[in-house]
Amino acid sequence: MLSGTPADAATQVSRGSGLAATLSVAPDPVSIHASSVSLLGPQGNPVPGTLSVSGNEIRLQPAVALPGGTQYTLNFATGIKDVAGRPLSAAVSRSFTTAAQTWGATSRQLAEMPYFTGGVVPTVAVDKAGDVTVVWQHNVSGIATVFAARMDHRTGNWSAPVNIHSAANMFGGMGPLSMVADGSGNVYVLWFDAADPQQSVWMARYVAAASAWLASVAIKGLPGGTSFNAVLPAVDAKGILTVVLRSYVWDGLYSMRYDVASGAWSVPREILPPSADNFVHNLDLAVDGVGNLFLGWVQRGNVGDASNGLNVVRYSSDTGNWSGPHVLDDNLISEPYALVADAQGGATIAWTHGSGIMDTPAIHAARFDASAMAWGLPVVLSITADGFGANSPAVAIDASGIATVVWAQQRGIYGVRSSRTSAAWTVAQRLGTAIPGNAPFAITADIAGNVALLYEQDGAILAIPYSATQAQWMTPTAIASPDGGQNMFANAPIAVRDASSNVTVVWLAQISVGGIPRYIVASNSLR
Repeated sequence: MLSGTPADAATQVSRGSGLAATLSVAPDPVSIHASSVSLLGPQGNPVPGTLSVSGNEIRLQPAVALPGGTQYTLNFATGIKDVAGRPLSAAVSRSFTTAAQTWGATSRQLAEMPYFTGGVVPTVAVDKAGDVTVVWQHNVSGIATVFAARMDHRTGNWSAPVNIHSAANMFGGMGPLSMVADGSGNVYVLWFDAADPQQSVWMARYVAAASAWLASVAIKGLPGGTSFNAVLPAVDAKGILTVVLRSYVWDGLYSMRYDVASGAWSVPREILPPSADNFVHNLDLAVDGVGNLFLGWVQRGNVGDASNGLNVVRYSSDTGNWSGPHVLDDNLISEPYALVADAQGGATIAWTHGSGIMDTPAIHAARFDASAMAWGLPVVLSITADGFGANSPAVAIDASGIATVVWAQQRGIYGVRSSRTSAAWTVAQRLGTAIPGNAPFAITADIAGNVALLYEQDGAILAIPYSATQAQWMTPTAIASPDGGQNMFANAPIAVRDASSNVTVVWLAQISVGGIPRYIVASNSLR
């Protein structure tokens, strides 16, 4: 091997660079494949890309821009041969490090509101291309109204906000907004409308091919006489949209699937029969890389009921059926937990255990093993030294299947990471001495295993990165400074990471400009 691009041990390599190696003789293209040429991230997981041969040169073009500030290893095995069948004399490895990604120097204002109103917390989604959509609501002349803005991944510029739905009258408002984006760039926003006597479920859809929002419509085909007060969407790799609905008065759970071509919804399927004894809350829905769905909820009913606690069910894309409920813990604190599915068909869930008077709250986690088709036993992740216990867990899973769980305790933020090859977890590590606010964490992981943790602290948004190359958590960075004025308040950040490992964070903020308060939707990006 004569030379390579980038050079061995090169730094500040462009994230979008193609990789190449020049040999003394032309290689046989048949011998160039994933077993003979591989690009590995710092955790040893292969990075997908396209291989080609041009004369004496072997080229590898990564499928997406490589995560920044990360060391990679490009391996050439002796399986590489020339057209005469002679192998490479010895295996060759070259390493390089990509240029770091950075947060914007200031946050950006996406929209201004007259004041904070109930239910305004935004939600965010990213499509396969990297375009980001943010939706939120506030009152316009007393009418609850949903707005949306979109960021073009090529420029990083945001569109002006557009009105995508207004409530029918002043006597109600929308329930929490939920949103997902499919692989083609279509976006689905769903909510239930409390202004409607039937509390109907509505959907607004952005059609990528037309670059436009369609008029919002009520979802048809719900069980007769049944109203709903929660809706969760998920879209799989094939672009199939599934929504889970919780019925009102008598709590029950249903699922429906949406046919994009016909615009029709399937007949609702019962997941949990409605019952006067049910009290179902804190629903969470996740989809894995092959189209299976994981649904979790906390259920409270009669004392001693076997279904009380943290329930999980799984939808099989192979059979088209939901499993029966599985109770992971019947002694948990009824606060939001974290449920995330991975590309390999597994899932990880973390929650706060210990609701009794004498209990010290602790973070527990369980993982679904796709090969065994079963949930593993819960594992205690948190330490017991903090008298006020642990709360607010958040989970991210990287491309290799390593899960990162973070939470808050009395002395600060803690985190653990799972093994890629076993059910083991690291010992809990304190990531920072700052005590986060009551707002939940936002956390994302990239294809190389880097993690971005975001949270609100003392009215500001902070980011703590985990470096897979250095195998450690780094120093927190403040990212909420506004472009003009002074930051006064920020609430829970919501974050997404696109396929090229760019992170976009959105939150609500109060800023002061010339002593005058302004209420805005703010954003910053790691690019």
